[in-house]
Amino acid sequence: MAKNIIIGLLLVLLAGGGGYFYLGGMEGIQKWRETSDAEQSEGQPELRLYTIEKVLLTLPEAGQTRLHHGQLDVVLTSFDPQTVATLKKLDPLLRNIIVETFSDKTFDQLREMKNFNTLQKDLQSAFVVALARYKINLELVDVKISKMVLQ
Repeated sequence: MAKNIIIGLLLVLLAGGGGYFYLGGMEGIQKWRETSDAEQSEGQPELRLYTIEKVLLTLPEAGQTRLHHGQLDVVLTSFDPQTVATLKKLDPLLRNIIVETFSDKTFDQLREMKNFNTLQKDLQSAFVVALARYKINLELVDVKISKMVLQ
């Protein structure tokens, strides 16, 4: 029984050592990892993110004159690197679109909201419509609200 265990361990060590020498030592292993990473990344485009941080909102309270404030971070995604560069240039316009989209929302509506999917779809539609008005064609994959603080 002990003899079988020793033989098994020797086989595992010999196989590992043979693989190590076959790949060319540590340099060969590193090259093998780099080529496998490159092969995986070639087939898939890289998802790029552009974050619009700290968009400030003034939110009325239904039936009262008291105002509340909100702060949003919105993330826009695209596979096109040129789109992200264009989004950086359009930051003031994008902030305005966000403020316009939230202008008809009240503090209570946002506070009681459990699912942001509808709100995110509204934002994406608003971006598409506003950018089309300015004849700007961008490949946006998705729009996500990454942070929302209400006071």
